[in-house]
Amino acid sequence: MKFKVGDTFKAKIPYGNKPMKVHICYVLPSTEYDDRTLIVYKVYSKHSQLWHELMCTEYDMEHYVKMVAHFE
Repeated sequence: MKFKVGDTFKAKIPYGNKPMKVHICYVLPSTEYDDRTLIVYKVYSKHSQLWHELMCTEYDMEHYVKMVAHFE
């Protein structure tokens, strides 16, 4: 699965208990982390009424997207 800036989808990220809507902000190639692509994304917390920016690898984000099926 390829992610690009501007993509929006649901994912089960470690930050929340349920799947959240994720907005991709940046997709960064990395040579420091075993040539893995890093993804900077933001989610909106309805509880705290704030945007939170987080970062993970592309591999992790693929896993978070697949986890949504377990909650539906």
